[in-house]
Amino acid sequence: MVEHLKKTNAKALVALVALLALMATLYGCSEIASGCRDDGDCRTGRVCSAQLCIDPADLPLLDAGHEIPSDDATITDLGAHTDSGEPDAPGPDIAIIDDASPGQDVPSVEPDSGVGPADIGEPDVSTPLGPRLRVLPAVEILFGRIPVNHKVKADLLVENIGDQVLSVTHVDLGVRPSQGFDLLPVITSANPLRLQPGELKAFEVIFQPGAQSQFRNSARVHSDDPTNAAIVLDIRGQANNTQTIPCLTASPIGLNFGELREGETRELSVTVLNCGSTLSVAVTSIQINGGPTSPFKLLSGRATPFSLPPGQSETFKVAFTANQERAPRDVIEFRGDLTTNPRVVLAGATSQP
Repeated sequence: MVEHLKKTNAKALVALVALLALMATLYGCSEIASGCRDDGDCRTGRVCSAQLCIDPADLPLLDAGHEIPSDDATITDLGAHTDSGEPDAPGPDIAIIDDASPGQDVPSVEPDSGVGPADIGEPDVSTPLGPRLRVLPAVEILFGRIPVNHKVKADLLVENIGDQVLSVTHVDLGVRPSQGFDLLPVITSANPLRLQPGELKAFEVIFQPGAQSQFRNSARVHSDDPTNAAIVLDIRGQANNTQTIPCLTASPIGLNFGELREGETRELSVTVLNCGSTLSVAVTSIQINGGPTSPFKLLSGRATPFSLPPGQSETFKVAFTANQERAPRDVIEFRGDLTTNPRVVLAGATSQP
């Protein structure tokens, strides 16, 4: 058995020597036939690697800037690879930056959308608006509940908010003859109204019921606005016996302050009337819906709460100060122990420099 092991070891040693001799032939050095322990066992200019004396130029080369990761290192794939093992060429959305210094932040590069920074969020001012019609109130005119034979007025505002002349060809009630309502002046296609850009025209809508009932009609405005040629507003009101319910009206029910330069102020008045014959009305508050930021302010008048006897009235001053808003609108409301609180539409405009 021992003899067999000796023979086996001898054969292994012969094979190892033969392998070393072959490697020596390949690397062109004979001094490694017996193996080397360090560079001192090799000829001048050669190094000992894996017990072989070899030329340093034959050592494996590492790509500049790359490191051999340890077993527990995380390796990030820098690109897709083909079956051949070669990385694919980067696509058009991948930026290759050659001059980034160590520690320098590398900017991200987004695909080119074809839109420059100046194009994002900027309106195309070269496109004209054309004539544009706006009517206020926008939906309906509500006169609320008033006494029989009492007269209340409201403003219907027609405005051109476009950049070309607006031709208004029709402004009238939807139904004539009308019970209780009227609208002045009437515009027809035979004599159209032409509004310049920014110009506004006020029409008067009147409610004067002759009997106790509910009343309804409409106001119709037609123009050459290509986006909204016809606007229809609902008009409603109710007449009651004033001996059975509190009655309070506001006149006019619309204040049009017109167009002012920015910073200018104009004052107008509105009057509230107890239109009943037997009952006093308690006015508990007067409120401008836009609050402190509204360009419309209540300047003077009787402090609330107060009681208004039948047939008595109170007048209040309202101011408009033009600001950067082109055509501000708001509502002032008189609140009390009423079925319907009177509301007054406030309108103004700021002239363009």
